[in-house]
Amino acid sequence: MKKSEKVIIEAVKSGEFSIDSEGRIWRYAKWINYRVGYRRLTNPIRGERSNIGYLEVSYSKNEKSYRAKSHRIVWIYFHNSISNDKQINHKNGVRSDNRPCNLELVTSAENVQHAYRTGLAKGRPGTRHHMVKLSKKDVYKIRSMYNTNKYSQEHLGKLFGISQTHVGRIIRHKRWQCLDH
Repeated sequence: MKKSEKVIIEAVKSGEFSIDSEGRIWRYAKWINYRVGYRRLTNPIRGERSNIGYLEVSYSKNEKSYRAKSHRIVWIYFHNSISNDKQINHKNGVRSDNRPCNLELVTSAENVQHAYRTGLAKGRPGTRHHMVKLSKKDVYKIRSMYNTNKYSQEHLGKLFGISQTHVGRIIRHKRWQCLDH
């Protein structure tokens, strides 16, 4: 758990914020200044939206500002903590839907797979990518030419307009692994 998340969870426990059953985080008090301190708000306010669609909570304490993603705060509130190797996934793909039933704990790889499976990630793998210089046929040709021991990686790079490093990765099957099956 990150320090900002710990501080905000403490603020939830002290009553400055609350989290309802729909995963909405409400602020009940706002820092005014050192003379006044915290003032109760007449109408609770919700967290703000980040530039990539996630809801975020910001909080100031002892002249320090803390900011955390709302879905992480909701998960911690309902499930205690998040291990460093895990992430929170929105099952329905809606980044602002922080209902506890819509959140799940996943690995980074599972999160990426979910994004591609649901169409949230719009990357273009293989030859459809706008930066690709090689076709599948070129990759097969590079591998077969190199296996003849007549061409160096540097020479193949110049022939195909790519770097020697990239040729090496193709030969070692670190790139274009999709052609290996």
